[in-house]
Amino acid sequence: MSEVGSLYNDLFNFENRWFWKKKFVKNTSYPVHKPFTHPLILQDGTEVKDVNRWILKTFNFDDNSTFLDAGCGNGQTSFLIHSEFKSNGIGISLSSNEIELAQKITKEKGLEGQLDFRENSFEDDFNQSFDFIIAIESLKHAPELELSIANLAKHLRFGGKLIIVDDLFHHQLLNTKLTDDFKDYWEVEDLYSSSDFIDAGNRNNLELIENIDFTPNIASSLITVINLKLSILKLIKIFTFTKYRKRILNVFIGGFIQDKLYAKDGLEYRGLVFKKVDNV
Repeated sequence: MSEVGSLYNDLFNFENRWFWKKKFVKNTSYPVHKPFTHPLILQDGTEVKDVNRWILKTFNFDDNSTFLDAGCGNGQTSFLIHSEFKSNGIGISLSSNEIELAQKITKEKGLEGQLDFRENSFEDDFNQSFDFIIAIESLKHAPELELSIANLAKHLRFGGKLIIVDDLFHHQLLNTKLTDDFKDYWEVEDLYSSSDFIDAGNRNNLELIENIDFTPNIASSLITVINLKLSILKLIKIFTFTKYRKRILNVFIGGFIQDKLYAKDGLEYRGLVFKKVDNV
């Protein structure tokens, strides 16, 4: 298993033990993406409070559509799309625990043959093409962005859409101690900006058709508050001796470092929508 898969297995176990407990483990998937603390107002006046709702309200899925949920977590996005539009899809994750839960829910809902969840990477062969490929807060973990984008584009039908939402870096803050710490704590091999995604898309017949900044819609924190939380967690880590607990602390420390990067305008939460064309 990859380091990313192992990390998300540990995080999954922690979430289910301390936050969601039996209710979510037995009955349904649960949210893993950033909520919009400030709702996004669509052109028709509709308010949406998270990325999943933005996707449901923006894109023309139907019962003939197929989709790939690339970095599906426990499957919540896939289940919402299928519930709303009856579209068939595949969800992939490197976390065996996340996939196990998604498969269990699929069976309980009687959705075998309509939704399929697999332990795969971005570079695997999915043996079919899709109308939509969705990657929410997942491609930041791609070891080589170009290879991942190329393979996703390969599995997208002409005219199909690749929908990416992620924490994207500004180049001027790359290779600082803060970004190096973020990579270490979250086991991220590289850091990507919106231009990295756009350039990779251009090289793989993906035309950018929408570029939306969700940063004003998510929560922000004061640097002094973030620094206090970081100091407390790092102190706790000194007196923590099990590998599992240290990894969980690393995830939370990495999360607060991410918050600090947002507070320093070093990160933006952005949605990039590409359409597959003959030539860009």
